[in-house]
Amino acid sequence: MKSINDIVKKVDIVNIVSSFATLNKSGTSFKTTCNVHLDSSPSLFVNPKKQIYKCFVCDHGGDALDYLMWSQKFDWNQAIEFLLKASGEEVDNYRHFFHNKREYSELEKKLLKASSDASDLFNYFLNIFIEEDNDILEFIKKRKLTKEQINQFKLGYAPSLEEKNYIEQLEKKSNEKSVLINASLLNENGTRPFFNKRLVFPIFDEENNVVAFSGRKVLENIEAPKYINSKESLIFKKSSIIYNYNNAKKYEDLIIVEGFMDVISFSKIGFNNVVALMGTSLSSEIIKKLKNHKEILIFLDNDQAGIKATLSIVKEFLKNGINAFILENKYSKDADQIINEENGQQKILNILSSKIKMVDYIIWCFFKDVSKNDYENIKKSIIELSYFVKTNDQFIKLEIIDKLSQKLEIDKKLITSYFDLNLVKFKQIENEVNVVNDSLSKKRFDNSLNTVKLLISIWKNPSFIGLLNIDDIYWPEAKYKKIYKDIKNYFESKQNLSKETIIFLENNQKKFSSKESLAQNKASFNELVLRTKEESNQRKLLDINNLMKKTSNDIQRKELLKTKLDLLSKRKDKK
Repeated sequence: MKSINDIVKKVDIVNIVSSFATLNKSGTSFKTTCNVHLDSSPSLFVNPKKQIYKCFVCDHGGDALDYLMWSQKFDWNQAIEFLLKASGEEVDNYRHFFHNKREYSELEKKLLKASSDASDLFNYFLNIFIEEDNDILEFIKKRKLTKEQINQFKLGYAPSLEEKNYIEQLEKKSNEKSVLINASLLNENGTRPFFNKRLVFPIFDEENNVVAFSGRKVLENIEAPKYINSKESLIFKKSSIIYNYNNAKKYEDLIIVEGFMDVISFSKIGFNNVVALMGTSLSSEIIKKLKNHKEILIFLDNDQAGIKATLSIVKEFLKNGINAFILENKYSKDADQIINEENGQQKILNILSSKIKMVDYIIWCFFKDVSKNDYENIKKSIIELSYFVKTNDQFIKLEIIDKLSQKLEIDKKLITSYFDLNLVKFKQIENEVNVVNDSLSKKRFDNSLNTVKLLISIWKNPSFIGLLNIDDIYWPEAKYKKIYKDIKNYFESKQNLSKETIIFLENNQKKFSSKESLAQNKASFNELVLRTKEESNQRKLLDINNLMKKTSNDIQRKELLKTKLDLLSKRKDKK
């Protein structure tokens, strides 16, 4: 079965473009007017040899698929169907390429419009501001970004209020204030822009909709987070997004890098199959997308954080049967830095030719500092490795044991017996933890007054939805989170309430008959949210303490302790 890229290669871009525009010969190429900007003289050129197009005014180019989606505003399904028909392929044989198109609620449509308007505006500002001598120009020069990359990835600039009030311009485009808050374009109080004096990376979903933004500070010497990101919303779920996947999904092979700038720099040297994950915790949705690709190359930074992130991804890939390799980076720099230095392209090509199997990478990570005669550390590393892998895949286990035997010059039977013994121990510990979790969850929730009051307050006053992000509450029981989502979907998407939610509302509205019991305005609701979060955090700490008492496994105790310290640190910061 052909890939999407095979279909794109099969069609002639000249025929595709000529279906929508009149082409005139210009040397070895063809030219026509561009319908994306007001084009009085032909500025869009089509190169039949390279099978690409480029508009020299928009500074945008690509292949036939990109032309349909960029120039003709086709969605993914429309573009794929057009190319299949143009290539003579039977559309029904390639239904697996098509996406199940979802229906958007009215609020979702407003959020998508606001995000699209903001993206256009940010991109316009960046193109204007880099013509002047200012901070953003210095940053662009330093990162060696060209106008072509700026427009290819629709990078933007969110100016300060002193430079430009972009909120006023968005409101003039019929974007309501509440929508701008929900889309993380205004702060929660609606008093100032969310992004201020930052380079802006728009984040697209698979249908090429702008759903969120990430803002990178321009001045390194100011006290501010390096990146700030849009909060999750109806249109943006971080766990389902891969940066640049809207462009890279058509390729059989993918390269996973650490950051946005790495993706953009790879495009400078002709690699458009490069993506960045929005975190190392991979959801089932992300896994499903990645499984569609023949091979994946992981190219993260080679510092301690990068190695830890790579191991986390490898663990998920092994568990889910994804074929991947790790690229060996010996330069102590990230991809963006390597590409932008002298002979950067050749260095990247060298790295791409030195791929390591996931199993080899795991063994290197766990045994890189262990000598053959250091039996105490060998034993310790085998314990850690067996806990890390915890896989039922016998082929992976056998391959690890075989390679360990060769590396350490130890009999395979000895490693196998020790490996299996630890796997049995870990399984017992996991079962024990599950029992503890089950017993805790049964006790946990019936007396959660603030949580119930919060849900009833939202039901009584749906305008509270979206005022504060309450999705990160540690819900004492899954049913309460489900009820919250049920109520949210009822008001935002007109979905019917479940039977469980109806019963909950009927039973609990009676308990809060007096108005004083419920949040009546924005201030009282915000206070209730904070109380609920504090209550949920206390419950989470209690759960962690109980788990730490129950488990005898040192590795798991360390992980629980780290989670506990992180949680205590966050609570301290808030105070």
